[in-house]
Amino acid sequence: MKIHRLLKLLLIGLFFIAGCQNLGADENLESSNHSLRELPFLQKKGMYQQEKEVVPLEVSEAAFRSIIGWISDEEILVNEAFDQGSVLFKYNVYSGEKTEDIQLEFSIISTMISPSREFIIIHTAPSPYEANLKVFRTDTFAEVYNENFESSEIVYTWNGNDESKIFVTAFNKDWTYSSYVIRTDLKESQMVDISQPFAEWLDENRLLMLNWDLESPDILAPFLISSDSGLEIVDGGEYYFFKSWSDLILSIGTKGEDFNTAQYTFFNKNLEPIYSFHAPHIAQYSGWMIPHFDYLPELKDFILVEPYKSGEIGVYTGGYKLVKRNIESGHEEIILEKIENQPIACSPDGSLCLFGSILQDIIYLEEGRVEPFIKYIKNREQ
Repeated sequence: MKIHRLLKLLLIGLFFIAGCQNLGADENLESSNHSLRELPFLQKKGMYQQEKEVVPLEVSEAAFRSIIGWISDEEILVNEAFDQGSVLFKYNVYSGEKTEDIQLEFSIISTMISPSREFIIIHTAPSPYEANLKVFRTDTFAEVYNENFESSEIVYTWNGNDESKIFVTAFNKDWTYSSYVIRTDLKESQMVDISQPFAEWLDENRLLMLNWDLESPDILAPFLISSDSGLEIVDGGEYYFFKSWSDLILSIGTKGEDFNTAQYTFFNKNLEPIYSFHAPHIAQYSGWMIPHFDYLPELKDFILVEPYKSGEIGVYTGGYKLVKRNIESGHEEIILEKIENQPIACSPDGSLCLFGSILQDIIYLEEGRVEPFIKYIKNREQ
């Protein structure tokens, strides 16, 4: 069925990118199934950080599951197996200290840290057709929300302007779906009627999506806004991917009829374009590959693993570079001239980026240097 193929494709597209805003290594398609030395002087807000040395993360290869992401300039969350379930702990990358933990009865399927990094949502599966979503604070690991949803797959996204709200889509085995808005402040969820299964928050109350024709899908679609007053199609551009943050919307489309070139356009919350640039496209069977990226709202820096030229996935050998662009100034800087297209997750202050299929390396952005971060040991300390 066309709708089956489109939904499967959209799932792949949605979760292909790891390390997108606050995305850890867990945030990919596989994890959505029930089956994301020294530092130079850095200037930030007029202050200088002292030179610091990163302490590699020592983990047991048998217990280690994933690095989830950054919760501060110095701390990350790490997921390890614990008995039949999972344990999460904080790790300070400069001191090497492990603190606090969350112990869960079931293995973690996926996680997402909130835009402010104050909360984390954790998805486990008590049964093949049931998802449990829990929300914890990242400072105390206090639980603030817990609910089960009937589903075989589930996706969710934080409201960056009101983190008490999370949009959730729960898919059934036949790809039918139900959508909800979680209210963590009220400790409840409300089912919502929405025409597209994938949406991001435009602001505190409105949802933004691409207006795909689910019966006859095209490769590009316009924006569609859903609010209490109804649906509104946004005239103008058409895109195949978008991502929302608290202050910014990113869209990716084509450069007119030039399908070998991607156009990245950034909008403010009024959907007014404020910055754009072009990059080569890598084609795949269903459209175009989305390279890995991250965005640092405090610095307005967008970091992209960018191909050097257009090509086709599977046969492309042109290589990638790591490029940082400032959305306000338009300044572009090549951080690394040679890099693989792997997930990336950067610290809020923009000094370090975790990088790799399991975020196993660390990039010093100011120096353009990559070093191993994960160190496997025989036994994990309890």
